[in-house]
Amino acid sequence: MASSFAISHLLFFIFLFHSPYLTSAVLHTSNATDKLALLAIKAEITHDPLEFFTSWNDSVHFCGWPAVTCGRLHQRVTNLNLANLSLVGTLSPYISNLTFLKGINLELNTFHGRIPAEIGGLFRLRHLNLTNNSFAGEIPANVSGCSSLVLIRLGWNRLTGSIPSQLGTLPKLERVHFHYNNLSGLIPESLGNLSSIKSFSFAVNNFQG
Repeated sequence: MASSFAISHLLFFIFLFHSPYLTSAVLHTSNATDKLALLAIKAEITHDPLEFFTSWNDSVHFCGWPAVTCGRLHQRVTNLNLANLSLVGTLSPYISNLTFLKGINLELNTFHGRIPAEIGGLFRLRHLNLTNNSFAGEIPANVSGCSSLVLIRLGWNRLTGSIPSQLGTLPKLERVHFHYNNLSGLIPESLGNLSSIKSFSFAVNNFQG
């Protein structure tokens, strides 16, 4: 009797975990944060002359939206490429909720305001390209939280302040491009710890020492 009871419960759980309804519900729960983060990024765009974001709507799953790449298994956003779209706006701090993100490319737009400090929560991020925009303020020190970072390109912006010494703690960093900004102060000695580095580009700033 007990054995029959155990077998029936086992069959029930096998059915439950192979149910398409359960799978759909689990995927919906895990994907909801990513979709909301993308919509928050869209909401911060004040000028979209190419009407690019009109395609970010409920007629297609967000993994099918232009500029968005998702992983095949988990359907979480792994890459966001909004380069060269003539966009104007600020970068939403909710980008940090795209926790599977490996690449961000906003090159050749007119994003302004500060680089959100929350970006430091993206520990899977490998490529951060914000070149040719109008970002201002300081480079957030907690970008060092992006422990997988290989490339960081912030050239041709309006950044001020000094280079965060915390960048020297990123073991995989290969390319650091900060040219054509208003950065000042000393170049941190900690950058000498970057054993994987292949190129620095700090031209046209106000460094001293």
